Amino acid sequence: MVAAQIFLTGFVLLSAFDIFYFHLWKERLTSSAKHLHETRLHAWGNGITAALALCLAWLEWHGWTILLPLGLIAWESALGILDYLEEKRSRPVKFLEKAAHWCMLLLHTGFLFCAAPSAWDWWQKSSHTVVSPGTLSISLTLSALLLLGGAISESRVSGAFRSRRRLLKTSEGRRALR
Repeated sequence: MVAAQIFLTGFVLLSAFDIFYFHLWKERLTSSAKHLHETRLHAWGNGITAALALCLAWLEWHGWTILLPLGLIAWESALGILDYLEEKRSRPVKFLEKAAHWCMLLLHTGFLFCAAPSAWDWWQKSSHTVVSPGTLSISLTLSALLLLGGAISESRVSGAFRSRRRLLKTSEGRRALR
């Protein structure tokens, strides 16, 4: 499971870099309501990835309990596909951001490949969770918290756009925002 944690740590760190460098600083996606859907997808996907990393940093999921992290993986993968399609539809993605996305895809695939044998072993055991801090638990936790911070900042901005849109629907709100 150590190799899977290394891949997951790399994926989480690169995802955090993608948020802070490309989405928040370079492209300033949060400054435009036009990218609200993409920002929401990023916030959800990165929050789920952070939860998955925290789940796998400290716990082994035996038996039926393995379905929780597997469900998070499936949900996060579906949001990643939707995010890719939304980015392709809403804006031109520059080469460096595409390269980062390809690296994230490779890291995610490596994580799945390395985690599969452990997941199979855990599935065959009786259902319970075991606290099992590994050698990478602290670094995986810190990188997950960094990613969670990016997800929270993106979700707060998308909430602000929703509030502004609601205000614009009323005449008092339009006057207040002038």
